[in-house]
Order: sequence, then structure tokens, then C-alpha cells
Amino acid sequence: MTPLDDVDVDVERRQPARNRPHHPHRPLPHRAPRRPTRPRRLPPAQHDAGRRGLTRFSARTLYRPQNATLARTLLADLVDRGLDPEQAVLFVIDGAKALRRAIEDVFGEHALVHRCHRHKERNVCDLLPEHGRDQMRARMRAAWSLTDAELARQRLELLASELERSWPDAAGSLREGMTDTLTLMRLGIGGQLAKTLCSTNPCESMIEIVRYTQRNVKHWKDGDMRKRWSAAGMLVAEQQFRRIIGYRDLATLVIAIERHHMRATDAAPVAPETAAPEVAATAV
Repeated sequence: MTPLDDVDVDVERRQPARNRPHHPHRPLPHRAPRRPTRPRRLPPAQHDAGRRGLTRFSARTLYRPQNATLARTLLADLVDRGLDPEQAVLFVIDGAKALRRAIEDVFGEHALVHRCHRHKERNVCDLLPEHGRDQMRARMRAAWSLTDAELARQRLELLASELERSWPDAAGSLREGMTDTLTLMRLGIGGQLAKTLCSTNPCESMIEIVRYTQRNVKHWKDGDMRKRWSAAGMLVAEQQFRRIIGYRDLATLVIAIERHHMRATDAAPVAPETAAPEVAATAV
């Protein structure tokens, strides 16, 4: 028998601070001030020599939430500055539907789009319990490491069917944009270049540098101040740009993209030309 066995203790579960009623003589719990909204940044572009470079700095894409109109405006601005919409282009995106729709509107439905593997993993695993995320992530990466796009699609579809019964939301997230996650595989691109282009990490590093440059800015006065600091951070990040890993295979990637573009263009149905109706002249 311990000394506390005969002591009757009334234990009360302590409620979180946000659920406890406020006492008039008790100070309110301290809450950290809300951080100001950070401006959006533009991703770096991949140049022919394998070096990264900054694209257009547009104030319209810095402060508003991303939508199809703003994304279309950004892409149309690139076209106005010399990017040929008729040439074959490979877009690596994070999966934003607005950006995907804007690419189709500006560059056509045959534009090559590759979905970021890391974003897809995060979207699917966030809908699963903790104990099943590592296994799911490993199986998805195993499917993406294959060289046969059709076999990889079958593996991912089998994985989605297994999730359908217990976690239908995760299964739907995996199926959404599944074909776009296999674009590099269909082009026959592998090795180090595929590891580089399979995600948006090359532009995520620039975003982190911009955030670090702005770390001491606590109060944003106006839009011009945001533009100045964002541009300054991008210039700092540009000084650290190096050749992407696997840049020696960029020529192979360009040939594969051009070949895919030619096949898609040749297979596109051509509207038949309708002859102008003949008008019979009637003499009066």
C-alpha cells in the first residue's frame, strides 16, 4: 500500500485554451500575429544549355490567388515576348487545374504536360492515415521508376483500386491526372534528367531563396515594396543557378518532344473545306 492509496483525488481534464471559457480576471492567451501574405513567384525556365533562368516578372501574378485568367495572361505574355505557341513545349507543373487549363487554351490540347511526382505523392498521402503513407509512397515511386508507361499505368490503377474501398478520396486523387505523371516515361526519358524533371523542385529552390531574402521584412507597405523584394530575391537566387542534373540528355528530350508534337499534329483531324454554294443567276 502506497502513501497515496487512501487519498481521494478529483482529476479534471484540462481543456485547450481555445475551448475554455474566458475568466474576466485572467489575461487572454497570447497569439502570434498573423504573418503577412507572401507574394507569389514565377518559376525559373530551363534553357537549352541546361541552365535555369528567370521568366517574366508580372505584378498581376504576385498578389492574387491563382486562377485560369491570370495563368492564361502569364502564358499569353510569354507568347507576346517571343515564345512560339506552335512549337513543341514541355510543361512541368504542380497539378494546379487553373494552370493546366491555361496551357490548353494558349498552346492547344496537344501540349505536353508533366505532373510533379512529389506533389502527387503529397496529395494522395495526406488523405491516408499515418501508418499507411510510407508504403503508399514507396509503391507509387516503384511504379514511376519503370520504363514502360503502360505497365506503370496498370500498377497505379491497381493501387487506386485497392484504395477505392477503404479510402475513396485517396483513390480519386491518385487517378486524377494519372496520365500526366507518365509523360516523361512515354517520351522515353530516363536517368538523371528524368529525376530532375519529374518534380518542380528546380523552381522550389528559387522560392526558398526568395523567402530567405525576405525573412526580416515584417510589414509590407504597398505593392511596389513587394515587387522590389521579390525581384531582389529572384536576382539573388539567379546567382546560384547551376546546370540541371542530366543536362547532357536535353538533346534527346528535345527530339522526343518534337517527334511527339509531329505525331499529334498529323493525327489531329482536319476540318474538310466546304465549297462555297453556287448562286444561280436568274434573268428577269
